[in-house]
Amino acid sequence: MKVILKNFFREKDFKKKLLDLGVCKKGSDILSKKYKTYIFYVENISTVSANILKQEALCVGADVALPLKASFFEKKDTKVYLIVTKRQLEKLISRLKEQIPSLQKLAFILEEFLNLEKTPYPISFNGKVLSFEKYVLMGILNVTPDSFYDGGKYINLDKAIEHAQKLVEEGAQIIDVGGESTRPGATPVSLEEELNRVIPVIKALRESLQKNIFISIDTYKAKVAQKAIEVGADIVNDISGLTFDKDMINVLKSTHAPVVINHIKGTPKDMQKNPYYENVLDEVSKFFEEKIETLLKVNY
Repeated sequence: MKVILKNFFREKDFKKKLLDLGVCKKGSDILSKKYKTYIFYVENISTVSANILKQEALCVGADVALPLKASFFEKKDTKVYLIVTKRQLEKLISRLKEQIPSLQKLAFILEEFLNLEKTPYPISFNGKVLSFEKYVLMGILNVTPDSFYDGGKYINLDKAIEHAQKLVEEGAQIIDVGGESTRPGATPVSLEEELNRVIPVIKALRESLQKNIFISIDTYKAKVAQKAIEVGADIVNDISGLTFDKDMINVLKSTHAPVVINHIKGTPKDMQKNPYYENVLDEVSKFFEEKIETLLKVNY
């Protein structure tokens, strides 16, 4: 079972999706007016579970849009839209917990969505805590000659430190240090070159910045991440999403440093050459789910 929270900004967009799903025209006309509520798209749900879900949803004032064929049990599995307000969702979760196992699992997934909205999860490392109760600014410090915006500006150590301090004065709580450009078309640099660029800067930043400022290392190389953490970095920002260097998982497992997982199609050198997705939201969502599962499996 897969659950995706959808956002629709226009009634007609949601109506089209309902019609595509197989909802009758009259039902689509009625349900599409609720496009401003929570809308969960549930895939790979059994037809039996889908019909029970609809009845439970109706009991709390919510609704489920399901294909006409699913209403008559003409197919084994189906896809549905759960249309619900926040208060209704809380009630529905309680009811689903008393239902068959597949709907108990759905209740757990829906509860996770609610908890994510209620509680911003802080991250902590090296005695520092970063709270996300409000927006957090990350300042970018590229110590590269070829980054698309500021390439070459901060190769000098003193200029790099000065720029980082200015970013902090302007509100940045994270300074992200990058030693290899990942702009479209960029060519890789050697491990030694990247280390020479970023390690002296991170050492100097750790000595000069306030203790509560997080330093992030923008790298996909495990050895760069490891060394950066040893000299004072607090976060690993991996543009490859843990795919370019398989040892990155081991670095994260051993250090428990917070990690930013990015998604990329191909490599920086070729990522703009006809990138193709069947369904970009589904594919990217699945990618992140897999990476999170990978980290959980190694007790990260």
